Amino acid sequence: MKRLTPIVRDARASYHQSLKVLRSAGNYVIKKSTILLGLGERKEEVIEAMRDLREVNVDILVLSQYMRPSFRQLEVKKYYSEEEFRELESIALSMGFKAVVSSPLARTSYRAKDVYLKVKGVAKGNN
Repeated sequence: MKRLTPIVRDARASYHQSLKVLRSAGNYVIKKSTILLGLGERKEEVIEAMRDLREVNVDILVLSQYMRPSFRQLEVKKYYSEEEFRELESIALSMGFKAVVSSPLARTSYRAKDVYLKVKGVAKGNN
């Protein structure tokens, strides 16, 4: 993901700058990050990014498929299968993420309330 960050993100939001911001938030807030897949990353790079996010104590991880909004944006290099999303979810949970939303159509707010309550330790329906 480090390799692709300069291609897919604004230069002001470098890979290391993003980790620095997440680290500076400390452990007093619930932290969430999203990885969009399908831009040419290798599985090893995704796993490295997940490790880096855990090192800065990110609690919630969203893994989702990049969808090209228009022909002016970067093209999709790969469409991930449901099986690949499940495998990455399992890896992420084994790393210690408190919650993982992993699906082709997952977005930042996808199931946000349920995931937040899960991380807070509140059972669904008891809010």
